[in-house]
Amino acid sequence: KSSGTFLSGTGAWAEAGGGKVLQTIWTNTATQTSTNVVFGWDDTLPQISEGTEILTQAFTPVSATSNIFIQAKINFGLSVNARAVGALFVSTSTDAFTESYMHEGNTEATFMYLQWYVASGSTSARTYSARIGLSGTSYYARVNKSGNNSPYFSTANNSNMLITEYEAN
Repeated sequence: KSSGTFLSGTGAWAEAGGGKVLQTIWTNTATQTSTNVVFGWDDTLPQISEGTEILTQAFTPVSATSNIFIQAKINFGLSVNARAVGALFVSTSTDAFTESYMHEGNTEATFMYLQWYVASGSTSARTYSARIGLSGTSYYARVNKSGNNSPYFSTANNSNMLITEYEAN
């Protein structure tokens, strides 16, 4: 049999299908920056106009029936013991797909991981982005460095995004 077939539970040979990777796109940045821009610390959806954009990637699905998995990691430290919020967005909506928040302190370095799985819906171009914001403006998120503003690990201290498009099952 060919490499595209498998022995099913019924004992019959079947074609493999669904879940095949159609494309992946990777972006990363080692740019070090500081921000004190706020995401609202309330019961509303984070908005694409809030926070600071750290990662952005244009993406055009190859199939209108595929699924897209977006993963982003933002390395950062906070200048004081405080809260940070991260969120994933698509250019076709002002509302976040998902968010994550954390409390970090003592000016150490940490990271925030965001992920979302969504149907492509079309082959129209769109842009995915990851943003970070704070619950107040009296302190800073130091992206790709520690909260005390020290750069560690040179360009290995980076933030990145992976977008994977899968064939629908």
